[in-house]
Amino acid sequence: MQVFWERTGILGPIYRSMGKGLADAEIASTLNLTDLNVQSCIAWMMRFLKLTNREDLVLYASSGVSPIAAIEHRLRVISSRTSFKSEPPMPLNIQVGDVLLDDRPQIHQALGLESEPFSGSWSRVKTLDRSSLDHQVRAAGWNLFSIPGEVKAIVFGAIKAGKIEDAVTRILKKVQGRNFNCLEVAAIDNKRFLGIRYAIVSAHSLHLQQTRLLDPPKERKQNQTDATWARG
Repeated sequence: MQVFWERTGILGPIYRSMGKGLADAEIASTLNLTDLNVQSCIAWMMRFLKLTNREDLVLYASSGVSPIAAIEHRLRVISSRTSFKSEPPMPLNIQVGDVLLDDRPQIHQALGLESEPFSGSWSRVKTLDRSSLDHQVRAAGWNLFSIPGEVKAIVFGAIKAGKIEDAVTRILKKVQGRNFNCLEVAAIDNKRFLGIRYAIVSAHSLHLQQTRLLDPPKERKQNQTDATWARG
């Protein structure tokens, strides 16, 4: 017996609507479905793609990749016991726990940090993970703030260093308007769907400063402007 979405062919329209940023109720109204129908289809897609939350599915859908036709074609011959052989991770230049720092001469001088260029004004702090950096920062009388909320980017195909770096660069562009001066790579989750490899890269902002209270947005923006001017 066919399930609801197999009979109606509604899986694709729901997937594409998610890529446009529509909420469940909006999708139901647009496609003349019940909220329960929409939620059931979304739950099935998440299970099939091995995603843990709706946000990851929205990221996948908004990326422009459309595997739904392949799902509908192949589902009837794919066993629920299908599994993929694990593969050893490839060595990457960017690793989970890496900290990226916006070019601020004052910070480098005060903390004695060693870094290597990464993208634009951002550099990768050498040898220090978040814990070690926090210890060095406190020893110098500075403060390291962890900013709530993760930002994610997806890369498709074989997981190579260049693709992960590109994802992190896209994340930096997403957060640049908040004017925080550090970013920590929080996770690189390798996944596979219908033989297609992809990875979800997650990161969150950090901020280095001398005072104990986090600078307000206006002051952070001015500090960023001053640093940009100093770099010429």
